[in-house]
Amino acid sequence: MATNLYRIHNDSSHYIGVKYIKTNSEEPILNSEANLKDFKSEFSLKFGYRRVRKNLKENEESDIDKIFNEAYLKALEFKKKERVKVMLKFLKENNYIVAESIVISYLYKKNKNFKSRIDRFKKKALNNKWNYFVTITYDDSKHDEFSFKEKLKKCLANLHTRNDYRYMGVFERSKIGRLHFHALMYIPKGEMVGDLKVINDYSTSDKKMRITHINTFFEKRFGRNDFVRINSKELMHDNIISYLLKYISKSDEPIFYSRGIPTYLYVQLSDDEVILQFGDLLLKYIFTDDILEHHSLIKMRC
Repeated sequence: MATNLYRIHNDSSHYIGVKYIKTNSEEPILNSEANLKDFKSEFSLKFGYRRVRKNLKENEESDIDKIFNEAYLKALEFKKKERVKVMLKFLKENNYIVAESIVISYLYKKNKNFKSRIDRFKKKALNNKWNYFVTITYDDSKHDEFSFKEKLKKCLANLHTRNDYRYMGVFERSKIGRLHFHALMYIPKGEMVGDLKVINDYSTSDKKMRITHINTFFEKRFGRNDFVRINSKELMHDNIISYLLKYISKSDEPIFYSRGIPTYLYVQLSDDEVILQFGDLLLKYIFTDDILEHHSLIKMRC
């Protein structure tokens, strides 16, 4: 019986895959930031701004990076058709006279990169196992916003290394401006740190009583939290992914991933396990929802 190596992902209803041919040579990696860097070079040439990279530390933003990012975040508060004008006005108020075409180009590339981030986030969320949807809010007596972010990221990284936790999440602000962290999390059996205590209290945001599952480990170190047990069906149909994506699009916040969360899955399958084939230039194949229950994944560098 003929078998093939497939690269598959879950689209929230089925597993869809393409045949994957492994070669000895490494394919070039498309850098989604390349166009944005080209734009900045173009800006420098047109408006006499020189970016001295050797004087900037790694990950340090230049003045033009900062002002365009501030303008972009300001524009996100408005509808798409208004964003060019909002950015131009903001830049002008900060003594940057910029051609409209450059702002349009900037927004186009940001939108393109954003769509790539969203696509990658969805694939990682649907292709991997999660058993908790977690919300963590910091206590003023324990942290400020900066220490909350830094300490929590370090804590989660340690739990990933020592207890094999997996997570993907984003920081966002509540309606009252309080910073908190939302994440999908996988905690292996027997590796839960702290205890879960169930309390029934009043939610000021929802204006109703709710049940909260508070983890004592995170409560002691950070503050209020909620560990809601989920399964794969709830993840697909309860709008959890859409809930997270809403905050990513609203604030342009980076997504934090633990290591070892693949975007695609690789598996050796026989031809008779294909239930549908479609596509013209690139043939794609649909498999049953339980396909991974009968096959082991193949580890690939991807």
